[in-house]
Order: sequence, then structure tokens, then C-alpha cells
Amino acid sequence: MVTIITPSLFPDFDMGTPISAVRKESKERWKLYKNKNFGLEYCKGTTQFCGKYGIPQLKKFTGIVPKKFITLDELSDCGSPNTGILGFSYDSKLDEVANNLEKYVPKLLHYSCVGEFDFSMKIGAPYATIVASAFRSHCIAYHLQECGCPIIPTMKWADSTSFEVCFKGYEKGGAVLIPTMGILGDERSHMYFINGFNEMLKQVSPDAIIIYGEVKDWIEKLIPSQLTAYFFSNEHINRMRNYGRKRCV
Repeated sequence: MVTIITPSLFPDFDMGTPISAVRKESKERWKLYKNKNFGLEYCKGTTQFCGKYGIPQLKKFTGIVPKKFITLDELSDCGSPNTGILGFSYDSKLDEVANNLEKYVPKLLHYSCVGEFDFSMKIGAPYATIVASAFRSHCIAYHLQECGCPIIPTMKWADSTSFEVCFKGYEKGGAVLIPTMGILGDERSHMYFINGFNEMLKQVSPDAIIIYGEVKDWIEKLIPSQLTAYFFSNEHINRMRNYGRKRCV
């Protein structure tokens, strides 16, 4: 007679692991995942929270603006002291980096600076998602600052209701990074950009502004003459155009 041995569906129990120990391990694993997912794991060292939503405070960027920027997808182990990393990407990519941050920190330290992650803030979305995006991006940026990465605050907003959260947690002054991708399509987008830009000047009061993406005359006119302005084109869009693909702006 042949005896068939079937692998157990619960190997932890077969090895004599107490049920209480398995539950504790599972609970700790879930707690760590939850804390990383919401950003709590990365801001536990801060004591300064801003606004009624408790957004972690970030230091202003006073370093040298790099000669060029690349995306998170273009990270390498070598890096470059003259290159900055952009925090603009699909949320899926930002999630990947955020949930494995310790793996990416050594690579990020090889670069001049890192743009604060730009988690989506969509006009018309539930307000809780806007608060969550702002909180999470600040938590990750705070942790990177603690690890020695110079962080350039990324200015992001939706409509005027988002102003009470999206501009909190920034030390006044320094340089800020502003993307123009996706705001050049119509007059409605222009209006939201102009309103948010002017509110950002009031609340954050930067000393310098870094514009990344296409720049129109009406955008340049928004920048006060006393501020230093840097302009960087979107290299991805430029490559698309060089290959004959067009993008409406």
C-alpha cells in the first residue's frame, strides 16, 4: 500500500508554531504595511505637524539647482551630482518606491536632489484623497531628508478647496518645483493653475521657482520679478516629438 503525503495548507502550525505567535507575526506585518502605505512609518521622528490635518513639516531647499532632471524610472546605481530626480510619475510607480523606500535611498543619495513625490490630487475627487496624498508625500519627503537627501518641495494642488492642506508643511523660502504637464490644455485648466500658483506664492513665499514642462507666456507673467526662475523642458515629451509623435498642449 502506497502512502501519499499531501503538503499541509498550514505549514506554520505543522512546525509547532503556536497560534498566538502566528497571529502576532501577521498583525505586525500588517501594521508595518499599513504604516508604510499611509506614510506613518516615515514621519514618526518628526514633532512638527502643520494645519488642522497635521501635515509633517519639511525643510526648505537652499541647495544648488541641478543642471538637469530625470525620472524615477531612469535611476541608476551610479547617479550624478549634477542631476536631480523628479517626483512626478504614475501613482503606481510612486507606490512601488514608497513601499520599498530603503531599497531606493542608496540610489537617491547619488543625485543632487529629489523632488517631493507628486501623488495625484484630482479636481472633484473626495477631499480625503487630497489630504491623504499631501500627508503621504510629506511623510516620504521627511524620511528622505532625514536620510540625507536634499528635497525640493513640489507644489501641487487641485481646486481652491485644496489650498488649506496642499500648501501646509513647508518652511517658507527656498526653491520649489512646479510641473506644468496637464495644465495647458484649456482655459479651465489655466484658471485652476493661476489660482493655485498665486495662493502658493502667498502661503509658501519661495525665493526661487523651478518650472518643469512647457512654459507659455502667461505662466512666465505669473512669476514675480524678484524671484529667481529656472525652466526645464520635459525630456520625455521632447523624445516623443523627435520620433514624430505629437502631443496637444
